[in-house]
Amino acid sequence: MQLHLDRRVASALLLLFSRVSSLSLKDSRDAQLFAVEEDAQLSTTQHEDVKFCVKQYARSLHGVKPGLGAFIRDHPLKTKSTSNKPVIIGAGSGNTGTHSVYNALKSLKLEAWHAAKSKTWDARRAEIKNILHYKVAKHEGHQQKRHECEKKLRSFDYVQLLNGTDAVVDMPTAEVFLNLFLSFPKAKVILSTRPPRSWVEGRMRTHPSVSPPIQEPCGLQLQDFTAQELARLYSLNNAFVRCLVPKQQLLEFDLWTDSDTRMSGLMRELAEFVGLQALAAPLPHVVPGAIPAAVDAATAAAPKVTSYLPVAIAAAQATLNPPPATKESCMAWLDDHVKNTSTVDFGQFRQAMTGACDMDSSAS
Repeated sequence: MQLHLDRRVASALLLLFSRVSSLSLKDSRDAQLFAVEEDAQLSTTQHEDVKFCVKQYARSLHGVKPGLGAFIRDHPLKTKSTSNKPVIIGAGSGNTGTHSVYNALKSLKLEAWHAAKSKTWDARRAEIKNILHYKVAKHEGHQQKRHECEKKLRSFDYVQLLNGTDAVVDMPTAEVFLNLFLSFPKAKVILSTRPPRSWVEGRMRTHPSVSPPIQEPCGLQLQDFTAQELARLYSLNNAFVRCLVPKQQLLEFDLWTDSDTRMSGLMRELAEFVGLQALAAPLPHVVPGAIPAAVDAATAAAPKVTSYLPVAIAAAQATLNPPPATKESCMAWLDDHVKNTSTVDFGQFRQAMTGACDMDSSAS
């Protein structure tokens, strides 16, 4: 037991150091905030493990904005109902490849839900969204509305919310993940990630009015925080998931930075993680949205999805006027304008994007 306490004291000291340091510290430090080695599991109950993670998370939120972690710190760590069903929960925030995860799970013949893909899920998740996105009247105080919001979230029946599905991804799974995991302690958790600053840029560009990456973000929006604060919150939320979920129940990947070797075997890894027969096919990549007319015309004679990428990106690149000044701005433009409803290999997508925005080759 002394060994366990010492490691937790070390984690707390690391947390204290991070709070008094600048928010511009490297993102890798966030990944260590909640690190508990696999052989350092407490001999008490899982409740104590969750309690520890929540306490650390609340303190970290205080480091971003004073008082921000007060509400999650007071969470009763109980939900209306629980189930031992090993449901698959996507803990990754939106804009981390949730469409790709959804399509991968569907290809495994699982009943999976994603926003705008299931009428049942859209209707049920609307209840959570309505609780989170409240408006404060002039005669009401924000604190009062916040308390009402949290009370509703913590008394919600999450077992019924996921009744009828094998897997669920996209908002609000990341925003109420603590409540979902307390309701499904045997859940298989998929944490899709991307570099924090890249996530902030993508999220602000496509969904500027949604909730920030924080547990139970009652009444909060992205615009309530700076880009630096959002990157920090995003990193902390991912670290919180890693702390909560036992290693054997968690699959994490970064579709933006993982190696090509990892990418090539990711579909097989996912299948094995959820207990199904491994597949040799690559993990599908889907960029939501409508195909622009220029790209649509250029790809009319290219029915194979693997041949779509170079044509689509070439068509989009041809419309750049003036051309982006940097590789980063070029990739951001293409990411925003090359809209593909087809399924393609994510590795090919990433390579094509990088090649199309190679400033050195374009200048020669």
